This record gives sequence, structure tokens and C-alpha cells, in this order.
Amino acid sequence: MENTSKALIMAGGMLLAILIISLLVYAWSLFSKYQASKDSLADIEDTAKFNEQFANYDRDDVQGYELLSLVNKVIDYNNRKTNAEGAKSTEKYTPMAIVINMVNKDQRKELVQGAYDENQLFTDDKYTISNTSNLFTTTVMERVNEIEKGFGGADCATKIAKSYDSIFSVINSGDSVKLNEAKNKFNLYSTNKKITGIGGADIARALDFYKQPVQQYYEYVQFKKAKFQSQSNMIKYDEVTGRIISMTFNFTGKLN
Repeated sequence: MENTSKALIMAGGMLLAILIISLLVYAWSLFSKYQASKDSLADIEDTAKFNEQFANYDRDDVQGYELLSLVNKVIDYNNRKTNAEGAKSTEKYTPMAIVINMVNKDQRKELVQGAYDENQLFTDDKYTISNTSNLFTTTVMERVNEIEKGFGGADCATKIAKSYDSIFSVINSGDSVKLNEAKNKFNLYSTNKKITGIGGADIARALDFYKQPVQQYYEYVQFKKAKFQSQSNMIKYDEVTGRIISMTFNFTGKLN
């Protein structure tokens, strides 16, 4: 009888232990599901927050200066957050790409001051900014930075570009008074490059020398005012994370 009681106690103890273990396993399962759900919700919120900052550009009236900001944002993201080669990142998201369609030469003429030629700033119909291709930076923006540095900064270059007509339209006039006025205006706005010629012919030659970079910078000034249309049907998303990985913008031919 005593042995039977001990056996029942032992069996009861084992059942209790099994019950406790089962409860622990079940509780752990619930916790794991909760944690997974919590992590999944956090990922969804993170993706939504990420996409929101780029979805703000999905409009019909994005201006060029906004695209410049977007380009810089994408370049920074590709360098810091993606699996792009050489990226300084502990996070390995898919790199982003921005496509800027300048459409064609006739469309680009809207940005040009004077006759269109092969020396314009924007020479391509399309620019793709990604981790593997970025002619927009290596051709357009490097030239812009070079011009700004030459004239003494963005403010100086902008003032000269906005005064293009009054400064450069007199080159072939032969009017020494107008040429001298153009020289003075140029020298007023440019802190680095100065025209030192005294005679009308010397001033005309100097102005002609600076004409091309000013024309190119004028294009840049116009580009910042230009309107671009986001191609909503061409926005691409990462199949795994749901993050935006590509956006395309078309130049509308309109300026603000």
C-alpha cells in the first residue's frame, strides 16, 4: 500500500512537471509569436516611413531644385544603407535609382540662353543616378561646381547668369560704352574672375571667353526652376522589403 502511494505521488509529480513544461513551452511560443509580430509591425512602420519621404516627390510639379535634393538623398542612402559595392553600411538594403528624363534636345532648349550647340550643360536625353551609374554628378554637377568656384561661389555665378542678356548681348556691338558697362557689371558680380581690358575689343574678347561657362550655368539656374513629372507607373519596389528602389521623372518643358 505504501509503495502504491509513493508510485502515485511520483506519477503526480511527473504529470505536474510535464504540465509545467508544457505551460512554459506554450508561453514561450506565445512570446515568440508576439515578438515576431512586434518585429514585423516595426518593419512595416519602418518601410512606410522610408517610402513616405520619397513618395512626397511623386507629383506632376516637382521642381529641379527638389530633384537636386532627392539626388543627394539617394546618393547618401546608397553610400550608407545599402549593399552597393563600397557602401559604408551595416544595413544591406537594395540601392536606389533616380532617372531624370530630359526628353530630347528640343525640350532641353527651354533651359538654354542663346543658340543651342554642343557645348550645353545638359547634353544627354536621360540621366540615371544609381550606385553603378551617375553621369549627372560626374558631368553636370562637377561642371556646375567648377563654374561656381571660378566666379567665386554659387551666388556670384547665379547673378552673372541672370544678367546674361545685359552683359553678353553687347559683345559684337562695337559700342565701347556698353562694353565697358558690361565689364563693370561682370566684375561687380564675379569675385574671382575679373575683366581688366580697357579698349572695347579687349573687353569683347574677354566677355566672349566667359560666355560659354555662363551659358552653361544659366541652364543650371533654369533647371532648378524647371518642372518635372513623376512617372508613378514606373516606381519600383523591393520585392523583399517593400522599399522604393527606383523613381523616374520627365522634364515637362515648363519653367516656374
